[in-house]
Amino acid sequence: MYVRDVWAVQPGAQITRPAHPEGTDITMRERKFTGWHKSTLSSGGDNCVEVGVGNDGTIGVRDTKQNGRGPVLVFTVDEWHAFVGGVRGGEFDLV
Repeated sequence: MYVRDVWAVQPGAQITRPAHPEGTDITMRERKFTGWHKSTLSSGGDNCVEVGVGNDGTIGVRDTKQNGRGPVLVFTVDEWHAFVGGVRGGEFDLV
């Protein structure tokens, strides 16, 4: 999964933005997401995330508390399917 690298840079160092492994810098692409929705299991509080679909077919995940103004994690369809499959399969269960 590629979203964005975090860099610790020394003063005066030049920064080169990392490229996506497929050769496209996906961090710079303009995306519009639609159809944002929360889980039906959400309690209505503010500890929720929303999922939307990008105009380029990607999947976006954002924090509900940000009211649409915060960062969006972006996943390819294959990455999203792998994640959802892991959730359904109990891969991320804490107990």
